[in-house]
Amino acid sequence: MEKEEVRVSVTRFLEMCINYANDSIDRKKNRLTNDKSVDAQKEIEKWISYREFTEHALKEVSLGELDDWLEKIVNENR
Repeated sequence: MEKEEVRVSVTRFLEMCINYANDSIDRKKNRLTNDKSVDAQKEIEKWISYREFTEHALKEVSLGELDDWLEKIVNENR
């Protein structure tokens, strides 16, 4: 697999993670509408943090900032 193929795969994976996080946040907000507890809010905040981190990673992959990492993956699989 070449670097661009790895980039496409990693990008797609991260996009799927972001979509899952968005869906999880929506589900939790809907389910916890009546639950205003600190624990319920912390659970939502965890998913928001995960989504933000994943969005940042996606940006770095897309901009080529992690090309060294992608190249390492390519070389490990040769």
